[in-house]
Amino acid sequence: MAERYTVPDDVAVVAEDDAVYVARLPRGPIVALDGSAAEIWRAVTDPAPEADWLMRLATHFAMPVDAIGADTRAFLADLTARGLLAAQRT
Repeated sequence: MAERYTVPDDVAVVAEDDAVYVARLPRGPIVALDGSAAEIWRAVTDPAPEADWLMRLATHFAMPVDAIGADTRAFLADLTARGLLAAQRT
């Protein structure tokens, strides 16, 4: 089954050109995402299906989907465990 990710109501997000800053309110801490982490955040918080954002990331990084899938899902699992993203099975 695929996952769809949303930003919980108690998480603040500030997106800059090359970074995304996220924090659980009111105490944080602020998590700075840059480089590939920022690209992954931007891709998965768009309400597209998992297959679409994985393909978009693979194209952006010029890598096969199979090469980025496991690492991307592990990163998202970490953000979800820290309460910065909410995952719903689709």
